[in-house]
Amino acid sequence: ALLMLTGSLLALARWLDDGRWRHAWAYGLLAALTVHFHFLLAYNFLVHFLYVAWRAARGTPATLKQFALVAVAVTALLGPLATHLAVLLGEREKLSFAHAPLALDLVNSLLPPPVLIPICIGGLAVMLVSRAFAWEPVPAPTPSFVLVALSALVPAVLLFTVSAVSPTKVFVPRYLLAAAPGMALLFGYAIRCVRPAWARWPIAGLALAVSTAGISGFSPWPVHHREDWRGALRTIAALTRENPAPVVVYSGLVEAADPRRLSDPRHREYILAPLAAYPLPAPDIIPLPYRCNALSTAFFDLSSFRSLRAVSRFLLVLRLGTDHDGAAWLSYIGSRMAKRGFKAARIGEFGLVSVWQFER
Repeated sequence: ALLMLTGSLLALARWLDDGRWRHAWAYGLLAALTVHFHFLLAYNFLVHFLYVAWRAARGTPATLKQFALVAVAVTALLGPLATHLAVLLGEREKLSFAHAPLALDLVNSLLPPPVLIPICIGGLAVMLVSRAFAWEPVPAPTPSFVLVALSALVPAVLLFTVSAVSPTKVFVPRYLLAAAPGMALLFGYAIRCVRPAWARWPIAGLALAVSTAGISGFSPWPVHHREDWRGALRTIAALTRENPAPVVVYSGLVEAADPRRLSDPRHREYILAPLAAYPLPAPDIIPLPYRCNALSTAFFDLSSFRSLRAVSRFLLVLRLGTDHDGAAWLSYIGSRMAKRGFKAARIGEFGLVSVWQFER
């Protein structure tokens, strides 16, 4: 998808520069293929529209006829996706798994620390070594600079705005990949403006090394067990082998966003994926919806609360973390069951997986 997106930007720039049909058709094909590879990258058409409007206001060899025919061709190529896109739009709230972003998240996406910090450190180091250090803007073709700036800034601003003002939360780092080519070119331009020329190499090298390590998640002491489901479920198995009890499971998988899927055998198996690897002897397994919202809690009250209040003991295993509602479910179930005389006791923490026992 990223390759198609980058190609469509290049073809668009060349088409509006020379007005050739081959570049127009190349743009249309690559832009449509971008959406075929990843539906959400359709928002990049806003970048294209803004750039075309800006170029049209200042003059371009591309003709109105070309714009019309390319628009028809792109629409036709996207036609087979119409049904899938309609389904996604209809279920966008159920499929949203991120939380509302903060202003700091937007700043970090526009000025990513893994890239910006090493550039600043490298520049400071060069300043201490050479008195000739300077940052002087280098002339750049205005149309190219505008397209690069739009492709770098619009994705983050657009997804942040949508996530902040609507129930659809799509401000997720991997969905911002469309900004990567523009960001790379902008930071490359910033390094190109450094003088003397030899100083650009250590700055670029440091930025490349640190950003690669930071973005890839590299760590000299990697952690391979942030979620120790094996330890958590073995503990539950030991507690329920001689004294069976229902087990409530919050796996934290977005596929459980629609509560109706929890009772559907086709979906239940992968929603309870950790139990496929580490089965439990408990006969009654109760999965929880992905979000702890009004719809999900109403579903829990109707489908599970009645059965739980009829027993004297049950266990709860939760996946915690900032992107999951495990803590919210613990609070909700704890408050509901406390009114029925249940007392909660933490059995153990297994990385981001927590095990609790409710008993009366």
